[in-house]
Amino acid sequence: MKNLKQLYLVILAVALCCAMAGNGLCSETNLLAEGERLPVDLGQLVFDQAAKSLSGRFNAGETTILFETRRGDRIADALILADPSPNPRLYEMDILMSDAKTGMPFFLQTGGDRTIDPLWEDRMAETAPFDSEELAAGAALYKAACQLVETLGGLPLKPELLPERQAFEKMLPLITALAEEAREKPLRAEAQTSAACHFYVEIQYHDLFNLPTIHHSATKTKRFDSNWNLTRTWVTCNHGSCAGDANMRYKCGKWRDDSCDMISEMPNCQTLYGFGPGTHVCNDDSAVQYQKAAYNPWYLTVYGGTCADSWLRDEAPDCW
Repeated sequence: MKNLKQLYLVILAVALCCAMAGNGLCSETNLLAEGERLPVDLGQLVFDQAAKSLSGRFNAGETTILFETRRGDRIADALILADPSPNPRLYEMDILMSDAKTGMPFFLQTGGDRTIDPLWEDRMAETAPFDSEELAAGAALYKAACQLVETLGGLPLKPELLPERQAFEKMLPLITALAEEAREKPLRAEAQTSAACHFYVEIQYHDLFNLPTIHHSATKTKRFDSNWNLTRTWVTCNHGSCAGDANMRYKCGKWRDDSCDMISEMPNCQTLYGFGPGTHVCNDDSAVQYQKAAYNPWYLTVYGGTCADSWLRDEAPDCW
């Protein structure tokens, strides 16, 4: 009887795989270039054609992480041409990484205005009571993420998945730095504070057209618990290069000691993205993101103010 049940589950799994193929879901067997095999650490790799989503699981010793992407709009040609770095990003890309053991996310990257899947923001805002063992696993999660990004960035995916491969290639400097920070803890850990959590938001930028007075900017927000374990990271790209990319430079940052409630969303301007009156550019997005992460105000203007004025911010905003 037990064997019959196992046979039934195998038949059901095969049937589901066939159905997935018919619905535009591709398994790892047809995502790689001809003759290539999936690394053993990648336990699963699936691409949903309809959702433009690459997902799977990655095993690194005793740590397993889940990952998922959402491909957004193509980045404006003007911004691609203005980016002096080699191999500039071509598409906006959302990326979510979670701990397979607890289901809790620890990393989110947003490519444009808001996450393509709004549920990702809700998941980042969840606060769960972690025990000491799970908190200690934080460094292992970021170490596993570093190995994942390195693996996916070098994976011989088919040409139609070039945007996803490029996104992971670009992430490697960021994830490497986060893994080191998760292991070493920040210098500010010596500060005496009774806050339940500590947030650090920073603004990064690069010059456009190699002109020092015209910038693309984005932000990175990290949350540490009371013992300075790195538990969450939220990175924005603001329609171009993401914070942490090799071509981005640090401008400024600010600490906030507060409760552990993650900001419910990393706000972006909700006006149209563009270069005319009433629209916004990346530096407007960075301004409202910084204000939310640094001060967590109950009210934040994303339809007016800097997001809708006739003066487009040429430079990355300052911290205050």
